[in-house]
Amino acid sequence: MKRIATFPLAALILLGFASCDFQLDPNEIKMVVTVNQDTAETIDDAWDAYPNGINPGFVSTTYTVDELFALYSSTYLTSTMSPSEIETTQKGFSAFCTSSVADYSFPEGDQKFWVIASVTYNYNDKVLPGSLIYCTHGPDKDHMTPISPRYFVIDSHWTMTGADEFPSVGASPVIALAHMDAVYVCPDQMAADEAQPYLVEEETAQRTIEMAKAALGFLREQGMAPLKICEGYSIGYSQGGASALAVQREIEKDAALETAIGFHGTYSGAGPYSMTVTLNQWKEWSDGLGPKGKGPEDLAFPAAIGLIARAWDAYYGELLGANTAESCFLSDAFVASGALADIDARSHNIGYINAKIKNAAGGKISTLLKAGWDTNTSYKFMQIAQSNDLTQGWTPTHPIVFFHSTEDEVVPYANTEAAIAAFPEGLTTLHQQTGNHSEVGIKFYSWLGLQKGFPMPKPKVD
Repeated sequence: MKRIATFPLAALILLGFASCDFQLDPNEIKMVVTVNQDTAETIDDAWDAYPNGINPGFVSTTYTVDELFALYSSTYLTSTMSPSEIETTQKGFSAFCTSSVADYSFPEGDQKFWVIASVTYNYNDKVLPGSLIYCTHGPDKDHMTPISPRYFVIDSHWTMTGADEFPSVGASPVIALAHMDAVYVCPDQMAADEAQPYLVEEETAQRTIEMAKAALGFLREQGMAPLKICEGYSIGYSQGGASALAVQREIEKDAALETAIGFHGTYSGAGPYSMTVTLNQWKEWSDGLGPKGKGPEDLAFPAAIGLIARAWDAYYGELLGANTAESCFLSDAFVASGALADIDARSHNIGYINAKIKNAAGGKISTLLKAGWDTNTSYKFMQIAQSNDLTQGWTPTHPIVFFHSTEDEVVPYANTEAAIAAFPEGLTTLHQQTGNHSEVGIKFYSWLGLQKGFPMPKPKVD
C-alpha cells in the first residue's frame, strides 16, 4: 500500500506552531543517517574531490534571526496571515532558529547568523548564477565562524519570470527552512542571456548538479567540513518539484556525489512529472473537466505554455527544424499578446504575464494552441513531451515524498498519481492536500520548516 497522510490547513500555522495535528508515524521516520553509515568515513575525502567551483567576487548578505524572518514574512506571509498569526509565527521561527543541536557548542554570547550568497559557477561554456544559504555563528556579523552542515539541500525553484525573482537576487522560499543546520544550493538554472530550460528535465538537472558540485569545494574552502552524519536531499515545488525529481535521477547515476552529500531522497511538491499527462489534462480542463468538477475552465497558468514553447525552441531547435513551437504550437492570438517578449525580457512576474495572455487569447487550450499540436507528428511536440516524462525510463532507489493538492488548478494531480503508480511499491509517500496551487506551495515549505530535520520515511522495498 502507498502511504497517504493528510492534514487540514487550519492545523498549520506557518513555521510557528508545534501543535500541528499532522505527524509522521515515528516508526516510519529515520532521524539520523542510516543509509550512509558504511561510507560515513569517506565523506571528507569525497568533499575533497570537488575543487572550489564558485567563481570569485560573489555578493553575500548576513541576516540575524529577526532580519531573516522579516525577509521571509514580507515576501511570503503578510498577504495570507493575520497580525496575530504573524506574531506567533515569529516567536516560533525565532525559537527554531536560536536552538542548536547537540553537535555544536557555541561560545558564550555567540548567536546564529545566516548568509545568503549570490554566486556564479561554470557549466560547460556558460557562467550560471545561483545562491547559497548557510549558517554561521559569532558575537556579531563581523566575526563569524561557519557551521559545518548536517544537511546538504538542493532546492529547485518554482516558476519565475521576473529577473528580480530568481534565487541569485530574490528571496527564495527555502529560507522558511533556515532554522536548520543546513546548506541550501539554489540555482537559477540559466544565464541572463538564454532561455529557461523550462521542464527540459535532464538539462535542468545537470545544471543543478553542477552547482551542487561547485558548492562542495567552496564550502570546504570556507571551513565547513561535513559532519559524519551529513544528509543530502533534493526539494522543490511546482516546476521545482519536477526538477527535484530529475535531480534525484541524476544523483543516482553519480555514486561519488551520492556519497559526498549522503543522499537520502526527495521532497517533491506538485510537479509536472509527466509533460504528456499535463498537456492532456489541460486539454480536458478546457473541455469542462476541470479539477473541481466545474464547467469549462480557463487555465490558471497560461504563461507556462509560453515558457514551454521558448524552452522547446531553444533546446530542441535541431529536432523541430522549421516547425518551431512559436509558429506551430502557439496560437496566433497567443503570439500577438506580446507575452513571449515579456518572458524573454524577464520584465514582469508570472501574474502579469498570465493576465496579459488571458486578455489577448483567452485561457482555453483551443485558443492558446494551434490545431494539430498534439496530432501532427511532423511537429515533434509530443515526442519532446514524452522525452521529459520523469515517470518513465528509470527506477528510483531512494525514497520520494510527494506533496500535492487534489484541487490543484495549475499542475494536474494526475501527475503525482502517475509517478506513484510508476515507482516501486513502498518507495513513495504521499501527503495529499486541498487548496489551490499557490496556497499549497507555501504550505509545502512551511511544512518542511516544521519538521525536526528532514524526516524521510524509510523505504519499504524488498
